[in-house]
Amino acid sequence: MPGNYKSQSHVPFGLIGVVRSAGSVFGVPVGRFGQQKVGTSSAAQKISLLNGTGTGLSMSSIQSSANFKQNNTCGVTLAAGAFCYIKVSFNPTSIGIKQGRITVVDTASGSPHLLPLPGTGY
Repeated sequence: MPGNYKSQSHVPFGLIGVVRSAGSVFGVPVGRFGQQKVGTSSAAQKISLLNGTGTGLSMSSIQSSANFKQNNTCGVTLAAGAFCYIKVSFNPTSIGIKQGRITVVDTASGSPHLLPLPGTGY
């Protein structure tokens, strides 16, 4: 069904070869939204963000690009080994393929961390 893809796991990017990062790790390599009717909002996908460092991280910002909305439980700091959730929904404003992303800026090496968010408006 359009907009109903759900996925959640704690798999470091380095193990699947998408993005290698020694610090922050997204729980999925790509948030996939499939097709969504223009002017409507998909169900939110719950994506985990893991602090894979040995120390706490300071979180500067978490942002989504156009056609996507996010809210999160990450706060200002994320303890070593802890994770938080980013809920993302797809809200296309026009017909066609949309290539968005979540951008996380923190104190981990490799920051900013990017999570691709493909979806199609119909």
